[in-house]
Amino acid sequence: EASGRGLLARFAINAPPDRIGMRDVRPDPVPHQTRNHWDSGITRLLAFAPTSDETMIALSREADALYHGLQVRVEAALGIDGELADRQAWGGKLCGLVLRIALTLHALGTWAKRGTPGDHLHIDADTMRAAIYWGDYLTGAHRHAEAVILNAEGVQSTERLVKWINAQGGRVSASEVAHGMRAYRDNTDGARAALQALAEAGRGGFEWDQSPKGGPPTERFVLAESVTVTETPASPEDEAGCSDAGDGFEPPPCGVGPSARGLGDDPGAPDWAQTS
Repeated sequence: EASGRGLLARFAINAPPDRIGMRDVRPDPVPHQTRNHWDSGITRLLAFAPTSDETMIALSREADALYHGLQVRVEAALGIDGELADRQAWGGKLCGLVLRIALTLHALGTWAKRGTPGDHLHIDADTMRAAIYWGDYLTGAHRHAEAVILNAEGVQSTERLVKWINAQGGRVSASEVAHGMRAYRDNTDGARAALQALAEAGRGGFEWDQSPKGGPPTERFVLAESVTVTETPASPEDEAGCSDAGDGFEPPPCGVGPSARGLGDDPGAPDWAQTS
């Protein structure tokens, strides 16, 4: 019943890969200034009492142009051959999700610092661009989360292989996988099939390495980067609650997001979601 009413399609689902075994055991603490900035902004937002007076927050002309571009791309992606054809219920609510994210970022960047909602009536282009980047990230994360839910064992096995390849420098041969991973021990054919599956999912590709001693070349799988960080529209000092740009499924900082790299099971943004 909840699915038929569109309730489930309103959630942005995320299932980050397990990073146990690859974590920084002694990470740098959150800077004191950043912590205070976040605490004061959230406290200020929570202090606003509801009133009977409505405040209409609109898009600036530039932000509306960016949003219209997103609407056009999403509509095409929902078609029979589109990237969102198999997720029409969720994709049909993506533009609304991006608007809500834009309003949240707008609040954090304006009346969380000073003034009231009535003093900041327009969402600017940088904020809309940041919200679209979040939409890009969540689109890829949603597909990955579905795969995890429907095929948890298979996805975990794939992610273990990807983490192992990354730990080897991102380049491995099938024989190296067969010798280095317990799951493929002495099974070169199985290792080769697993690497081929990664290539077909867009997680990387094969290259030939020439032997330094003049022997026959070796075919190696090269892991693709999952996230490319784009420019930051606003300075870090002006953004509330920003985080460092991360890899994999770590959320982008305010105003920064993964660029479009194709969908598949890759956490990057889909082809249709590129922004100029």
